[in-house]
Amino acid sequence: MKLFDLTSAYQNLLDLAADGEDFEAALDELRGSIEEKAEGYAFVIKTLEAEAEAIGEEAKKLLAKAQHRTNAAKRLKDHLQAALVAAGIDKVKGKLYTVALQNSPPSVEVEDMELVPVRHLVYALAGLKHDQVPPELMEASVVSVNKKAIMDAYRSDGVAPGPGLTIKQSKHLRIR
Repeated sequence: MKLFDLTSAYQNLLDLAADGEDFEAALDELRGSIEEKAEGYAFVIKTLEAEAEAIGEEAKKLLAKAQHRTNAAKRLKDHLQAALVAAGIDKVKGKLYTVALQNSPPSVEVEDMELVPVRHLVYALAGLKHDQVPPELMEASVVSVNKKAIMDAYRSDGVAPGPGLTIKQSKHLRIR
């Protein structure tokens, strides 16, 4: 008998008791069945909880192992890139892989925040442009430099971004 059926049977017994009928024998039989079912449920619940905890611990170990491997690969990649740069080699074609130094997309580098033109600053005062921010709040509300807008302008007209900013061109290692 399923637990749901046992619950329904208990409800039927309560109905019999309300009618004043004798139900002690049926009650004892059902009580034994539901106690066995409850014990079985408890066993399965505890087993599942223990398995979930063990799986969670194993997942933590695997994540740590994956992070270690990722870090090791990054260190090796950095070392290989430094060796290629030092040797003046841009490309190595092997039997399995081709290793090459490739230009990264240009990026904006802030050299001196004090010299950055106001038009390139992003303020914490939501919705206000640089010319709408009250002068007394400008310094306190500066959050960052709008590097995306600077890079977009540089790409469209090729003009340097202004004082305090430079366009940086770097290289990265590519393995194919």
